[in-house]
Amino acid sequence: MLKKKTEENQLDSIWTSDHIIVPKENAPWTRVFETITTLSFFASITQKIILGTSILVVPLRDPTVLAKQIATLDSLSNGRLILGVGIGSNKSEFNFLGKDFARRGNTTENNINTMREFWKKGYSDKGFMSEPSTVLTKGPDILIGGQSEPAFKRVASFGDGWHPSGIAQVEYESGIKKILEINERN
Repeated sequence: MLKKKTEENQLDSIWTSDHIIVPKENAPWTRVFETITTLSFFASITQKIILGTSILVVPLRDPTVLAKQIATLDSLSNGRLILGVGIGSNKSEFNFLGKDFARRGNTTENNINTMREFWKKGYSDKGFMSEPSTVLTKGPDILIGGQSEPAFKRVASFGDGWHPSGIAQVEYESGIKKILEINERN
């Protein structure tokens, strides 16, 4: 029944939010289903709908395990996955999970590089491999979230696009302008 209704509603995409664990006072973010598992469920009951993360907090996860999860989901969905990623902003969540909040920007960049290397099968020269592969050798498109200057630099340097959320049109236009200026400098 859910499968039929999902496709019949003519949705073009389904996006999931991401938090692993947050303080009780951070409701409604206390009830967030795990991103990759949730999108895998939707991949199994849909055939055309794009599946996206909005925003996957990359520095909270082991990059090799996350790369494997993403490759599996991308393969099972026949390449319908888009990754909206970010560095995260909930310091309490980082502290609880023993992750370095201050270095989350660098960790995100390193983790994305590790995941892309994994998807390109960059470990085969070291005698390792992992299947399934992502549909595209480079992996799914990665959209960078955030509205800060460092976020704009990440979009310009290694993102496939920008994934802003909760901003006004004027902020969107300003962000695009800043990203284009950074691209011109590079």
